[in-house]
Formats: sequence, structure tokens, C-alpha cells
Amino acid sequence: MNVRTGFVLIATLWLMIAISVALLGVTMAGREIRLLAVNAGDGLVARQAAQLGIERARLELTDRLTRHSRALSAAELMNDPWGDPYHALHEGRSGDDVAYSLVARDVGTALKLEHATANQLRTLIHAAGIDFALADSIAQAIADWQDVDDAPRPRGAERDDYIRDGLPVMPANAPFERVTELRNVRGMNPEVFQRISLYITLVGSGRININSAERPVLLTLPGIGDDAATVILSRRQTAPLTTIALILESLSPAARKMLEPHIPALASMTTARADEVEVISTGYSGDRRALAVREALFVRNGNEAFITWQRGY
Repeated sequence: MNVRTGFVLIATLWLMIAISVALLGVTMAGREIRLLAVNAGDGLVARQAAQLGIERARLELTDRLTRHSRALSAAELMNDPWGDPYHALHEGRSGDDVAYSLVARDVGTALKLEHATANQLRTLIHAAGIDFALADSIAQAIADWQDVDDAPRPRGAERDDYIRDGLPVMPANAPFERVTELRNVRGMNPEVFQRISLYITLVGSGRININSAERPVLLTLPGIGDDAATVILSRRQTAPLTTIALILESLSPAARKMLEPHIPALASMTTARADEVEVISTGYSGDRRALAVREALFVRNGNEAFITWQRGY
């Protein structure tokens, strides 16, 4: 073999390698494009499934109102058709590729974070079983997170405090967009978040349902102490309350004296039925490789359930 022949063979070998590499690149690029297309398709299916879940919830909630309007017995009429929104709002499927799961709750069972004062937050956190001092500092830090200034409350925290403590997320000086953002508040820990997250909402009118809210939320209402909260929880087991004023006769003189001045204000701060239901629908692709979430707030108007707010992610 002469030098020229050897050079030609080497050049040919390099050419074949280059062609193989190019083909491999094209193959990999094609595979990536196919994967992107599959993922995009899965994402679309998941979003459609999440929206289907919201529509399923709307039909269910409307059906409950319709059936309640046709009730004949006094007992049936007394029951709140949205009093237990969790019931019958569960996992659903349409065909092989669309699946969703639903979580629903009466918004009146929770304290609206945007409207809550530091005192209300401290009461809620402490009533959920957290030490008073820690509850107070977290409550003030939450209030500082939401206010527009950078001046911390006595036991709160603003931007400089987060920087000094090396915390990764700074206060927004704006309302929270998701309840999970509470995890970023200085002083918050997993135990506190787990205990209070179910008592917090970001949507709705902020009116508290005296027939469904639990003790920590009831205690955030003005004039409601331990005695009044106990009476409310006891009385509503027998029959739904129509107004807080009904419990005055069952209170001790001291508890009655504390509550009476607040009765007019409580009329606008509370409700005796589930008027607003928050629904979270999680949609999946057929093999559950992709998921999407859709949230909606339903309000009742006659026999209809109307969506007044929704978002997806």
C-alpha cells in the first residue's frame, strides 16, 4: 500500500465517522423532538383533565342545590346542600386518557389570609397548638410579609432580617399568591405549616361559617372566646345556627358581656351556610406522566353554582 492509498483510506474512514456522527445527531434530535411532542401532548391532556374535573364539580354542586330546592321534609331543608363539599367530589375518569382528582372545601371554614390581622393570626396559630411566643412572632412575620413597607413589627421580620438570617426568599410586601408560600416566612417550620394550612384561604369573601369552622378559626372572630366557641360547636351538633346571637343565652355572664358588643359586626363577618366552595382539580395524562392543576371558587346563586375565580398551573 502506497502513501496515497493509505491517505485515501484514512480520509474515507474519517468521512464515514463524520457521517455516522451526523446521523446520530439527527436521530437524537428527532428523538428529542418526538419526546417534546409527547410531553406537550401529555400536558395538554392533563390540562383538559383538570378542567374536566372543575366542570364535574360545577355539575355536582349545582345538582345538590337543585335537589335541596325540591326537598319536602323539614330535616332535608335544614341540611346545607354544600355543608359537606368533600362528599362525592373524588377521582374521576373519562376514557383511557383523561383522569382527575378533586379536593373541595367550604371556604368559610378558613381565615382569609389577606384580610387577617396579626392578632387574628396569632390567635389562630396558638389555637392550633403552637407555643404562644412562637405563634406571635410568626403572626407578625406573616403580617410584615403582606404589608407594603419595610418596617418590621416588634417581633416581625422584613427584608433586612431575612438577609441577616440567610433566608433564600425575601418578603413580597404583597398578599400571598399561594398558601404554600407561608413556608418561606421567617420562623415557620413544617409542624406549624401543617397545623395551620388547612385553616387558611386566599380566596372568597372572608366570611366565616359558624356551622362549619373549627375552633381555631372561630376564635379569630371578635368577641369569641373559649366559652363562646365551645357553645357554638355544641349547639350546631343539634341544629344549624342561623346567627351567633342565638348562643348569648347559653353563655356565662362574662362571656356574654364580651360577645354582645360585637354582634352587629359579626353579622357581616359570618355566615350560617356554605356560600363559597373552593375546588382544586388535578388532571393527569393516561399514564400519569404529566399533571396539571386547576383551582376554582364556586358561589351559590339560587340553584346554580357559578365560578367567580379560577386559575391553572
